[in-house]
Amino acid sequence: MEYIIYVLAVLGVIFLFIFIWIFKIIIQTKRNIKIKPRSFTNAEDLINFIRAVFECKLKHKSILFGFVESTYRNNGFTGLSDPHLEVDVSIVIDNGYKKIEATCPVVNANLAQGDFVAIMPIYNQRHDIWSYVVTAKLKAIYLGDKGFQVVDRFVELE
Repeated sequence: MEYIIYVLAVLGVIFLFIFIWIFKIIIQTKRNIKIKPRSFTNAEDLINFIRAVFECKLKHKSILFGFVESTYRNNGFTGLSDPHLEVDVSIVIDNGYKKIEATCPVVNANLAQGDFVAIMPIYNQRHDIWSYVVTAKLKAIYLGDKGFQVVDRFVELE
């Protein structure tokens, strides 16, 4: 008799896990259906939307979004690099913001304080260093499956 009770308890736990898994899939599906093209008028709504829809974790070659704080031209005087634009950006991450220095390969890119940009983090495992590249200047208009509307593309992604 005790054996039957243990078997029923195990089956109950398995059923509970399956029910939770199905419920999670249903919620994710409803969440994806609700994401339709929309325009944002203030930064707070845009940031909340980014955190709700996108995974805002620092991962190798995973696009993050942020806002330009300042820019300056690096002429590459050392001969180690070509002239490029250095951009201070506050990127949106799950638990707040992170201020980073990103590189924009287009020297004459029209980036100003407050511009909404896409950032590609790149991790060098050998030296344990993160570097960041500004891939595009965006408009705060979400186009659904196509992502945000691109104003200027600085890097072609695969």
